[in-house]
Amino acid sequence: MKNILFTAISIFGSLFSAKSQTSSFCLTIGGTGNESAVGIAKTNDNGSIICGYTSSYGQGLEDCYFVKLDSIGQIEWTKTLGGTNVDKAFSIIQTADGGYAFTGITQSFGAGGNDVYIGKITSTGTLSWTKTIGGTGSDYGNSIIETSDGGLAVAGWYGVTGIDYDAYLVKMDASGNINFSNTYGGIGEDVAYSLFQNTDGSFILSGYTKSYGAGQKDCYVLMISNTGLLSWSKTIGGSLDEEAFSIIQTNDGGFALAGVTQSYGAGGNDCYLVKLNNSGNIVWTKTIGGANSDYFKSIQQKSNSNIVACGWYGINAGNYDLYTTEFDNLGSFIFGKTVGSSGIETGQSILITNDNCLIAAGYSDNIGSGLADMYIVQFDSAYDICPSCNPSNSVGIMNIGGSVSAGGTSGTAGTTSSGGSLSSGGSLTLICQDVTSTGVNNLGDQDLFSLWPNPTEGIVYVKVETKNIGEEYSIYDNTGRVVLSGKLNSENTPIELGKLTSGIYIFRVGENMKQTFNVIKE
Repeated sequence: MKNILFTAISIFGSLFSAKSQTSSFCLTIGGTGNESAVGIAKTNDNGSIICGYTSSYGQGLEDCYFVKLDSIGQIEWTKTLGGTNVDKAFSIIQTADGGYAFTGITQSFGAGGNDVYIGKITSTGTLSWTKTIGGTGSDYGNSIIETSDGGLAVAGWYGVTGIDYDAYLVKMDASGNINFSNTYGGIGEDVAYSLFQNTDGSFILSGYTKSYGAGQKDCYVLMISNTGLLSWSKTIGGSLDEEAFSIIQTNDGGFALAGVTQSYGAGGNDCYLVKLNNSGNIVWTKTIGGANSDYFKSIQQKSNSNIVACGWYGINAGNYDLYTTEFDNLGSFIFGKTVGSSGIETGQSILITNDNCLIAAGYSDNIGSGLADMYIVQFDSAYDICPSCNPSNSVGIMNIGGSVSAGGTSGTAGTTSSGGSLSSGGSLTLICQDVTSTGVNNLGDQDLFSLWPNPTEGIVYVKVETKNIGEEYSIYDNTGRVVLSGKLNSENTPIELGKLTSGIYIFRVGENMKQTFNVIKE
C-alpha cells in the first residue's frame, strides 16, 4: 500500500446514522497514470459515489473508475470497469434499490467508435449488468437519472454521420431494456450534456446546438415528453460560443442552467448561469470570470432556494483552480471561491450534503501521485475548507474571484428521430484503497484524543490528557462489529492491532464514544 497522508478527523453522533457534520476535506485519488472524477452523487449513508476514468488501473487504455467514499472522505471501495480500449464513466446515481447506475462511453464494446455505455453496480461494487448503445459513428452517454417509474434515462449525443451529432435521449426499464431512443437536432452538431425528469414525467435536456441560434454554438434546452416527443426547444447565446453543461428544475417550477459563454462577460470563456421560467423563457442571465478561461460544469439548488455551481476559474493563462459559487434565486452574486495549487484543478460535478456542505469533484494535474488524479473537495457549511489545506501540504489555497454581468437571447428549433442498437460487455477489477493527499479540520477543544501512526502495521498509540486516563474505547470493522475494546491506561496507551486483517477500522473513544477516527491497518 502506498504511503498515505492520513490525519484523524473528529465527528460526533451515532456510528451508524449521520449527525450534523460540518467537516471539510481535500483529497486526491489515483495512481501513476491519469485519473479524473467526472460525476459525483450523494449516497444514502451520507457518503458519496464518484465516477470517472483511470489509466493507472484496469484492463485497457482507460477504464471506467468508481470510488465510494464515506461521510468524512475515506475510501470504502474502488472499482474499474472496461475492456482493452478506452472506457469512461461520466455520470452516476444511487438508485432506489441501493445500487448505482452509470453512463459514459466505451470503445471496447458495441458497434464501433464511441458507444453509449450504461450499467448497474450493487451497493458493494459488484457488477449487475452493462449495455452499449450506438452505431458506427461517435455516441456518448453524458447524464443518467432514475425515472419515476423505476427505470433509467440517459442523455448524450448520437452520431448521425461521421462529423454530425444529434442530441440523444434513451429511456430504459430497470434492467436496461430500451423503451425508446430518440435523437433531436438539425443539420449541424447538437449535443446533450445534462438531463433530469420534471415532476410531470417529462424530461429536460441541456447542451449546445450548432444547427440553430445566434452564434457558432448556443446553449440548447429541450423539453421532451415522457414518451420521447419533442415539446419545445430553446437556444440561448450570442454571436460566439455558449454551452450548457448542467441543468436543474428549480423549486419555483422553472429551470437553471450552468455553462460557459464567449459572447458575454469579461473575455475569453466565462462562467455562464441562466435562469429560465417553466416555458423556457429567460428570467435572468449572469456571467462570472476574468481575462482567462472560466467554466461552470455543474449546478444544484439548496433548500433555501439559492443556486450553487462549480467549475474552474482561470488564475492565469494555463493555470485553473476549482471554483464554487453561490447566487440567490434572483441572480444576486453571493460569493465565489477557488481552491487549487500551482497547476490545474477543475470542478466537474457538485453535490449538496444533508447538512448543506458542498462537495466538488474534478481532477488535479499537480497534486497527488500521478499525471492527473481525482480531486475531491468538501467545503464546510460556511463554505470554508480546513486550514490544513494550504500549499505546505500540497492541497491548495482558497481565494475570491469573479464579476457578474448579463447577456443572452433565446430561440426555438429541433426535430425528432430514432437510433441505436444494444449489446453488453465489461468486467470489474478491485484495486487498492489509496488516498494520496488529505486535508482535515482543525482539532478543537472537544477533540481530547489523538492517534498515531495511521496507517499502522500493528500498534497504534492513543494520546490523552491525564484527566482522561481510564476512558473506554471500541474498534469496529466495516460491518459494525466490535473487534477490540478496552480502557486507556496511560497518557500514551498502546493498542495492538496485529491480529486484525488489513483494512479500515472505526475507532471510537471518550465519553459516550463521541470522538471517532478511521484507522487504516496495513
